[in-house]
Amino acid sequence: MFCGIGACFDCLLTVNGVRDVRACRRRARDGDVVATQSRDAR
Repeated sequence: MFCGIGACFDCLLTVNGVRDVRACRRRARDGDVVATQSRDAR
């Protein structure tokens, strides 16, 4: 289970080309381009 308060780094996504967005702290919006990211990829 994820923390939901933005204190961990387990829910990081790339949103609209911006890396390291915490999914638990940002609502999805119409038109968002969301991609998973690996902890290893930088």
